[in-house]
Amino acid sequence: MTNQELKKWGFIVFVVFVVIVVIVVLYEIFLRPPANKKISELFGMAGLSFESTNKNNTLINNSQNKGKDNKILFFYADWCGHCQQFKQEWSNFEDWAKINNVKCDALNGDKNEELTKKYNIEGYPTILKVNANGDLVNEYKGPRSSQGLQSFCTE
Repeated sequence: MTNQELKKWGFIVFVVFVVIVVIVVLYEIFLRPPANKKISELFGMAGLSFESTNKNNTLINNSQNKGKDNKILFFYADWCGHCQQFKQEWSNFEDWAKINNVKCDALNGDKNEELTKKYNIEGYPTILKVNANGDLVNEYKGPRSSQGLQSFCTE
């Protein structure tokens, strides 16, 4: 190989390397699912303690059910077939939630042990409504559909 050809191949290898690095960085920033979220990060209240949370995970009075600061949490596991089937409906619900200013978050239960313990998650999928303080308001028991979740938000 000539010196010119070596430079050409060196440049091609460099460009491929840069493209791979950019793809990895973009994935990490935009596509990687949230893992190990702390409760304060989930609710946007850095440093706030939730020790006053209802230890029995019983329902809070119904006046908080319609609170605009409530958040819908979808606990799932990658290995759960029901969760995988439900993800498209959840995606449709997320689209609706954005338009209607409803806060929601999908959380991998295997990677968010603090929240899984806090809400006593025993099976997947589990969908909860929590208030701005992170206190449990209600657990969703309806159909696994976007429409059902929309109704749950307005209860």
